[in-house]
Amino acid sequence: MVNNKGDKSRIKAQAKLLKITIPGRLEEIDTVKNSFADFASQVEIDNSVSRKIKMAFDELLNNTISYGYKDDNEHFIEVGVELLEGRLRITIEDDAIPFNPLSKETPNTSLGMEDREIGGLGIHLVRKMMDEVTYKRGIDKNLITLIKYLDD
Repeated sequence: MVNNKGDKSRIKAQAKLLKITIPGRLEEIDTVKNSFADFASQVEIDNSVSRKIKMAFDELLNNTISYGYKDDNEHFIEVGVELLEGRLRITIEDDAIPFNPLSKETPNTSLGMEDREIGGLGIHLVRKMMDEVTYKRGIDKNLITLIKYLDD
């Protein structure tokens, strides 16, 4: 399926699997979040879990698109969501510069805003909202995997 813009975005949804390929452009983040919202509704994911995952998409995709590409070439990001027994597994794969967001130090949230280092809070929130977060660098690819356990 191609989105209404007629570009190269591809969305494939099956009963318990959602796969999306988007161009690495900020305006495409909404394509991912809206597709996930539809998927979450179909498989009856709780709204509070759905909101957390959409926030994680917003943070991680925004960082990749804003800071990961050092050229003017078109890049694509692959997003996968799989409903497994009792959990969601989310993957984000891109060809941006190597960057492990988990290598950043956890920000000191006990400090006032004016005393904190800039950056890192979004990744910190993703770590707090998800049950597992891993990063792996493959051949010219970054792969972030998020696991969110579903309450019965």
